[in-house]
Amino acid sequence: ALAAQRAIEAGFDGVEIHGANGYLPDQFLTTYTNQRHDLYNGDVRHRLRFHLQLLQAVRAAIPGQLLGVRLSQTKVNDLEYVWPGQMEDARVIFSEIAQTGVDFIHVAAHQGLAPVFGSTQSLSGLAKTFSGLPVIANGKLQDPALANQALVDGEGDLVSIGKGALADAHWAAKVQAGLAPIEFHLDMISPYATLENRAQWMKPQG
Repeated sequence: ALAAQRAIEAGFDGVEIHGANGYLPDQFLTTYTNQRHDLYNGDVRHRLRFHLQLLQAVRAAIPGQLLGVRLSQTKVNDLEYVWPGQMEDARVIFSEIAQTGVDFIHVAAHQGLAPVFGSTQSLSGLAKTFSGLPVIANGKLQDPALANQALVDGEGDLVSIGKGALADAHWAAKVQAGLAPIEFHLDMISPYATLENRAQWMKPQG
């Protein structure tokens, strides 16, 4: 909460809590990483307790300021993990998160538009349904057509672009102008995902 306060004091427009992708809050929510024997483990509401208390503390520290949280099922090193309660877990997680006073939810997924839990909605679409909050969709949406589809289909209110922006820093401006951005290639981030490696990759391409 103190770090969030300092971010606002430093002039940032808002704060997003990274509660996804295997980071600390997500380790509480994930069954195989949460090995506790107290009120922070058990059913989904207990495993979500850390997220909720963290967001409540940050909300109290920066009242009236923009606050969001990033959530996911999958991890950086585990693209297969699914919340064990599936649809019911999604309902509990997104509805309870909404009650903390956050302004938006940022949903990270391996495939941003992929339907989940046998439904017709993506995870970000379910976040909109269950939370009633603005939702940022994420997950291989660097193709402008897919990014647009996410918005048109109501799977998100915004899209976040990672690989696409690394491939082309002018991705958004080019898409807005109707131009094709530079496509992402895995070699751009080999051996590491840095701007320097991307620049080195671009040199032979002219």
